[in-house]
Amino acid sequence: MVEVHPDRYLVKPGEVMVIEADPSGVPFTINPYEGGLQIYPGNTAGAIVRINGVQAEPDWETKI
Repeated sequence: MVEVHPDRYLVKPGEVMVIEADPSGVPFTINPYEGGLQIYPGNTAGAIVRINGVQAEPDWETKI
């Protein structure tokens, strides 16, 4: 989950996820939990997320 307004991305083993964020003095925080990570990219709402170099769209449909 990439917060402030949560977006869910599914990243498979071996894939690389990059979040383009501007923390602007606010911590870039990662909270692990069973089955995932909750990421707060500073003050960046709607951060651009790339998986393996390709801009990714949030995925709320895939069952996990």
